[in-house]
Amino acid sequence: MPNVLKYYETVEVPLLYAIVAMERTGFDIDVEFAKTYGEEMKRDIEAKEKLLLEALGDVNLNSPAQLKPALEKAIKRKLDSTDAKRVLKPLAKEFPVIAELLSYKELTKLYSTYISVLPELVHPVTGKLHARFNPMGARTGRFSSGGNGVNLQNQPKTARKLFVAPEGWAIMGGDWKAQEVRCAAYLTQEPVLIEAFVKGHDVYSSMASDFYNKPYEECGDGTFERKAMKVGVLSALYGTGPTTLAQQLGSSVEEAKEFIAKFFEKLPHVKKWIDETKEHAKKHGFVWMDKQQRKRRLPDAKKKTRGYDPDVSRALRQGPNACVQGTSAIQGKASLIALHELCKRKGWKLWAVIHDEALALVPNTITREDIKEFEDVMVNTYKFGNVPNGTDIELMERWGEGVTIDEWFEGRD
Repeated sequence: MPNVLKYYETVEVPLLYAIVAMERTGFDIDVEFAKTYGEEMKRDIEAKEKLLLEALGDVNLNSPAQLKPALEKAIKRKLDSTDAKRVLKPLAKEFPVIAELLSYKELTKLYSTYISVLPELVHPVTGKLHARFNPMGARTGRFSSGGNGVNLQNQPKTARKLFVAPEGWAIMGGDWKAQEVRCAAYLTQEPVLIEAFVKGHDVYSSMASDFYNKPYEECGDGTFERKAMKVGVLSALYGTGPTTLAQQLGSSVEEAKEFIAKFFEKLPHVKKWIDETKEHAKKHGFVWMDKQQRKRRLPDAKKKTRGYDPDVSRALRQGPNACVQGTSAIQGKASLIALHELCKRKGWKLWAVIHDEALALVPNTITREDIKEFEDVMVNTYKFGNVPNGTDIELMERWGEGVTIDEWFEGRD
């Protein structure tokens, strides 16, 4: 496997130096803000708990055995369980008490997992929070972060406010814009997707316009059509069933089935590629990522069965998913190595990689020319063939409160 060896030597090994740099840099935590914010949150939690107990009676809100009958009595409907994502979330719009319960659970988790805990994890010597970055966090080669109790991948947006840039510095972040859909366009060579990216259109709005037969301008950010298309595209690519898709879209199962059928009718190259990828997995028990640089082994796909087998079905769904996520991971890792080199040359510090976003600590006197170099690395280090890459750059002094380049330089130029 010469391509695998070359990939290992030129990506996975040099990547270790970038990881060490990120782990050494660490994160500055606004401890005072965490304390004030935590106290406000505790008051909100107590107020929500009081309202819920008035509506549901004297029950333990964290006990499914007590909560389920109390909820059923309040909404006058039988529930399969109190599973938040699968059962309660689809009912939240219909029943205010369920919406309030979900808000309460989200707040308590945020407080107990992040707001009250992160300040206690600050290293006594460095005065910073240090995460561990795992370049093999998923079998597709995606990063994860953990260790020391700091899971950055699951950090809620409200908890990100605790992370701040040191004095004289700023946090600069760039994402690989619509990375997985661009990757899918490259792998499938679907003309509809490629055309949208080449024209610089928002791919979800462009597809929604065609799918719902509405003008492109009426399918912009925040519209139902764009949201539905974003959910639908990723669900179709990854083999999500109609029942799950119906929950995600807030539609009936029949409507979800119609959505999937129409989606593949509009994007035949995607359907063909998915079918071919599944056939490859059936025959060989694995799938390749881009240019045969990595493979994801799926031995269950080769099992000979009579009728439906959940293990085979799951393995076949994972095949296209692995190709897209794995190839996207290769792009992210190759770019991160180049960003590390840029940071060393500029005197910046590589800060973190979270999902499809890379972040660096840069002097708050950074210039537009400096940012252009960062952007160039993001879009040109690893290209998806004839599909142009894209990135959105943000600058911030507190993580999660990013502004555009023009907004950052307003009054500074």
